[in-house]
Amino acid sequence: MNNFNFENHIQKLPMDLGCEEFIAAKNKIVATEFPLAVARVGWKLLTTDSPPAPASGKHVIVVCVVTYSKEDLHALDFLVQRGLPDSTVVLVLDLAFFLTTDAVLRVVPGIPAPIQTPIMAEYYDGKLIKTLEGPPVIDWCRE
Repeated sequence: MNNFNFENHIQKLPMDLGCEEFIAAKNKIVATEFPLAVARVGWKLLTTDSPPAPASGKHVIVVCVVTYSKEDLHALDFLVQRGLPDSTVVLVLDLAFFLTTDAVLRVVPGIPAPIQTPIMAEYYDGKLIKTLEGPPVIDWCRE
């Protein structure tokens, strides 16, 4: 259950880095490893250029996270462990790359303006059927 745990990479950083250098290096590792982890588990990473998430005739789960939150990353690991039917499309969005709420709502339509992470939106046949945010998402991912 460590698809989204990047600590082993972070621990290899030089010990003599200053605080700001360490944070920059850590962010670079996560920015590199996160998309690879999403692809490795068979999911798709949404970007600001992505078309809106729901697709007709499909079951789509969108999970929005901030990659600096260990809890958000744990939720993704729980979702991998939970498993979903092969027909379910899982899309992941790193909110750090979305500069405005409107940008998020364009890609994940129908959800309320986000207040806390992680965020989950479930669509069936292009219609939003469920949305959660915060700790209830982590519980849902563990089901």
